[in-house]
Amino acid sequence: MGMDLIGYMLVGPARLPTDDETKGRAAAVAQAALDALRATKEALEFHEFDFPEQGDECPVPWPGALPVPGGREPGMEFEDAWAEVAGLGGRLASAGVETGSALVDALIDVWHHGARDAASRELGNAQVMFAGEPSWGDEPGGYGYSVFKAATLFGIAQFFGIQ
Repeated sequence: MGMDLIGYMLVGPARLPTDDETKGRAAAVAQAALDALRATKEALEFHEFDFPEQGDECPVPWPGALPVPGGREPGMEFEDAWAEVAGLGGRLASAGVETGSALVDALIDVWHHGARDAASRELGNAQVMFAGEPSWGDEPGGYGYSVFKAATLFGIAQFFGIQ
């Protein structure tokens, strides 16, 4: 096993829309996902939940407002999916991104100004951005990577024309 470059490569407009309507709709979706993340975390802690063995039912349902990473179905992979999303929530919170509107502002900031772990190239009216880092298997913990992952996982990138 060798080192891999892990990250998100996104394409979108060179300048993201910053009108209040677009930001408000995206922030509401992001807030619902963050609230679902927090509620699930609290439910798991309340139940002193041990992650299930293969085939066991999870006592706490996966929240509908929170997409499962990689499009996986919750079930025997619940532990991996939960760890991935909970880790993302922790990285965002440690960077001061704790609300939907803060996540929207972070996305716009990284898209327009970059981040230490991000690079961009403009192609006419479009921009291609990559955020990530080399890894021996651990998920990157950089700010740009975390913001891009949350924006795509929570479904807010689409509000800004980012794919």
